[in-house]
Amino acid sequence: MKGTPFCLALLCLALGAPSLSGQTLLDLGLGTSQQDRWASQLTLRRNFSPQFRAGLEVQFASPRNRFIEARPIDRGYAFHLALPLTYQIYQRETLQLFAFLKPSWRRQGIIDPDGNDQRDSLLRSTALAIEPGLFVNLLLGERLQAQSGVTFPTVFEIDPSQLFENQTTLIHAGLAYRSGARTQWFLNTNCGPAFGASGDSQKFLWSAQVGWRLALGTDLPTTIVEATF
Repeated sequence: MKGTPFCLALLCLALGAPSLSGQTLLDLGLGTSQQDRWASQLTLRRNFSPQFRAGLEVQFASPRNRFIEARPIDRGYAFHLALPLTYQIYQRETLQLFAFLKPSWRRQGIIDPDGNDQRDSLLRSTALAIEPGLFVNLLLGERLQAQSGVTFPTVFEIDPSQLFENQTTLIHAGLAYRSGARTQWFLNTNCGPAFGASGDSQKFLWSAQVGWRLALGTDLPTTIVEATF
């Protein structure tokens, strides 16, 4: 797969992360959504300052309800590569407010679209997306936190056709539990209306994901736990 070099780059970053200054976090997630039967996700995030965090996110999914050239597909594969960025714009005691931005690249397709069990044809598409938003992170107890927010992902298909695929307003809600000095379990959910492709795409999206976080090099903070969005 063409995404293999990106996965290798992520692995190299993870192996070298303990030697970097600033806290580095490795997230492993598994979820489902209106678009996908299942989706596995690997994310490496690094705090470059007390306010700014950047990451590299790789996701591989099995489509349930996706679109290529505004035509539905219900099988095949979907591969995402994203750069999640967050900036803390406000903090007071146990509450944090973050600005969020996630540009991403997506490849999806069906290896055998005609169903003859031979790789004699290939249906696939490439898209670019941008997702801005705002998140609130709230400490509920010594180990438990809640987070909520809103994002506005917009997707543009660039191959084989150039079209506005969809724009969504997603409401997010999640919980995270600090299970150890360097580990954390989390649950993230979102849902919201969508439109695009002259009405020939999804009208509503939802997703749910459970995951596990490992802090590389240093312990997680004991005051407010790192957000998982």
